[in-house]
Amino acid sequence: MTQQSSAIVVADTTPLITLAGAGAIDLLHLVFGEVHIPEQVWNEYEKFRTQMTLPDLSEATWLHRHQVTIAPPFSPLDEGEAAALTLAQSLNAKIIRIDERKGRKAATAAQLPIMGTLGLLLRAKQEGHVAAIKPIIDQFARLNRYYSPHLIAQTLQAAGE
Repeated sequence: MTQQSSAIVVADTTPLITLAGAGAIDLLHLVFGEVHIPEQVWNEYEKFRTQMTLPDLSEATWLHRHQVTIAPPFSPLDEGEAAALTLAQSLNAKIIRIDERKGRKAATAAQLPIMGTLGLLLRAKQEGHVAAIKPIIDQFARLNRYYSPHLIAQTLQAAGE
């Protein structure tokens, strides 16, 4: 297993909801150590937590919340995405955890390194935190989280599954 990252990692809401709903939220802590989120992402997560019976993360000492004023280049995006990208830029994050296409495009334009949920699962398997990622990916449809079948196939192939 590799060491937890000491670099700054920022997460958007969708990756939190997806991992939490699939019972794999601890992978964020196992792979990265600490994760930073803006209050806007926290508020979105809390809204969905009650609707989707997601775990309460208020006691997660590895999850750090920040007050964020959204930077103008990101204001056309969803509030959580815009705040996460603003926070990643202000903290000079090593990774922004974001899944939505528009957010990923904005992150690329801002030269922010991206890692989506499938990338995290692959890394978690490579580091020995999970034996298989297919059972986790299989939970995504139940959560109304859809990823390109081609991308899923590539990820599973890279994971040896």
